[in-house]
Amino acid sequence: MALTPFALLEKRISASVDRLNAERVGIEPRLRGPTVAADTSRAARTITAVVDIKPVLATTRSSSRYNGADATVNAEDVHVSATVEALGEASTWPRVGDHLRMLDRDGSPAASVQKVDPDGMGRVVFKLSWVK
Repeated sequence: MALTPFALLEKRISASVDRLNAERVGIEPRLRGPTVAADTSRAARTITAVVDIKPVLATTRSSSRYNGADATVNAEDVHVSATVEALGEASTWPRVGDHLRMLDRDGSPAASVQKVDPDGMGRVVFKLSWVK
């Protein structure tokens, strides 16, 4: 099937973004349930993906304007974007609860996948939260 002009442009732009901004990301499959452990039925592997960490102000749960609590705290919005080609078969994609480790960053910080969101244009975005 031939790509539409828009799809072809999107593919070229995606490749340029990866070439300029991508870094190594380790995929660490995890079991879901009462005990969190490595999922040995799926292979751990390393891909190249774009890591985006954006500082944000988060609202605290218990704060209200009447109790004098600070209503906001510094936080980070973290997500990883990878091409479908880099991820391979959909059955091998990281799942909710899996850990993604940023291998090219100091200390190789890890984050847990909270949401998997294919964009329909050749990339998959993983919404993350830091692992303590």
